[in-house]
Amino acid sequence: MLGVMGAAALGATGAVTGCSWWDEPEPPPPDPLEPFLAQTRSLAARYDDAIAVHPELAELLSPIQQAHREHEGALLTLIGRPELATPPPGATPEHPGAAESASPGSESPAADPAPADPDTTRELLRDAEVDGQAEAVAACLTGTPERAALLGSIAAARATHAAVLA
Repeated sequence: MLGVMGAAALGATGAVTGCSWWDEPEPPPPDPLEPFLAQTRSLAARYDDAIAVHPELAELLSPIQQAHREHEGALLTLIGRPELATPPPGATPEHPGAAESASPGSESPAADPAPADPDTTRELLRDAEVDGQAEAVAACLTGTPERAALLGSIAAARATHAAVLA
């Protein structure tokens, strides 16, 4: 009987304090690279759209699009949050956090559909690469030394992509 009363008192203490062994752990705070991850996904989605609208550009654009997908995978590994690997239900590649409340600045602006003119499409992708390179450099300079190698590599790749598209 004493054991039952002791267990009941322990349970009551847990209820009073609001603690429980079954409570879900607090989610980790957003990683500073999550907005950059969203931008990387958005950039890859722009290539998906461009290739769909302009299959004649697939030979030029597919390797660049694949590089962005590889950068996405490397960023996911670096961030270390497997739940970010798949955007939540209802999200689009341009707004990977759209189905949930995202941290400030973590959403990418919606990518416009690829223009009908392939030269304009290349120009817009080149501009997006230049902007993406600047974002990669900024993330590299403000990030930790452990992250600098990957971010510097992504910045260099985006500069190369812009040159290829010129």
